[in-house]
Amino acid sequence: MNAAGKLGFVAATFGKWWGTDPIARKQADVDVVAADIDRSHMLAGECTWRNSFDETEIIRLLERRAAIFTGNAKVTYALFTKLKVSDGTARKAKDRKDFLLMDAERIFSI
Repeated sequence: MNAAGKLGFVAATFGKWWGTDPIARKQADVDVVAADIDRSHMLAGECTWRNSFDETEIIRLLERRAAIFTGNAKVTYALFTKLKVSDGTARKAKDRKDFLLMDAERIFSI
């Protein structure tokens, strides 16, 4: 998606983040982090490869954890999943311009 210009910015760095979540007061991580050259745009993503999980909770945690390290950057959130998310989560993500849903079928078709 980055090479095709479909992220909304050109990511120049890729990695992950781990550190302390000051609200939970424990170690936390974000699985996928990408940023443009001046870190004014970032992508923060969570990979969840289970058949069943609380989608709302994973998104809430991702947004909270990303806020720790993204500063004033414009953030795009991404949820990478094994299976398609529920219709409710898909509708919510579609209404947001800052959220990508990527299930295995879509990932492997790109």
